[in-house]
Amino acid sequence: MKEDDPLSSKESSEVKIELSQDTTNIDNNSYDNIKPLPLPQMKNIHQFIMNCVKNEEYCYSFIDFMKKFYHFKQIDYYFAYMNILYCFSPINLAEMAKTRKHLKNKYARDDPGFLLILIINLFISSICFNLTFGKFSLFKIFHIFFLQTFVMLILSGLIIALISKIFFDNYLSASASQSIEYTHAFDIHTNSFVTFYFFSIIIPYFLLPICAKDNKFFPIFLSNVLFFYGILYYFYVSYVEYFSLPFIKKNQKISGIFFGIIILFFIFNLLKINAFKLFLFYVVI
Repeated sequence: MKEDDPLSSKESSEVKIELSQDTTNIDNNSYDNIKPLPLPQMKNIHQFIMNCVKNEEYCYSFIDFMKKFYHFKQIDYYFAYMNILYCFSPINLAEMAKTRKHLKNKYARDDPGFLLILIINLFISSICFNLTFGKFSLFKIFHIFFLQTFVMLILSGLIIALISKIFFDNYLSASASQSIEYTHAFDIHTNSFVTFYFFSIIIPYFLLPICAKDNKFFPIFLSNVLFFYGILYYFYVSYVEYFSLPFIKKNQKISGIFFGIIILFFIFNLLKINAFKLFLFYVVI
């Protein structure tokens, strides 16, 4: 048996120490070079919009979401109807979003049942409006349906979701590594839209003999109360859902929106403007 040379053992230990120091230097340098991804700035708005369309960080499986519209048997209609009922209790909506984040690692809904049922109800309401204010006309029905669905619901929702995401990510986010999912921002809009449409459009429709009467104080006041209450509830649902996210800082200045809506309500009444009649004029008639 050969005895180990103490010099060779010393040299090997020195080599190991040098290698370990080199690796630690490499690791430290590599971590120093890593920088967090910057949040979208207002100057790079075009690049941010492209990221919302292309990047999975901002838009989770949008194509897969649209494909599920063709698979009606896979849609959970019971859960979708429960979501619609929960729109009047935004705290429950926020808890459901947190549960999805825990189970599926995303806040946004991946089932199109909610949006599908909402679109079907808008089509039914378009038929009702057409039969109420004129003769049966397929062109007029699809005209009302287009304005309600693709303009009021989808197009305005995409714009509001984009503005909300930019605002909360840039000004109220407490974490540079977390941002609001664009699809979740659109979900918040659709949840809020249900309450707005119910209070501002559906209830005044059943009160047409009163709300659509001549320009008298009570019909104008009643229709404006319902219409602006729907707008207030829209912002209330959005407020609760956005500020329930753990990385969003609470800010009391946002509540100024509610005071602005109340002031606008009094202005409409002073000027004798019927908000529900404006909807009927631009969308239905």
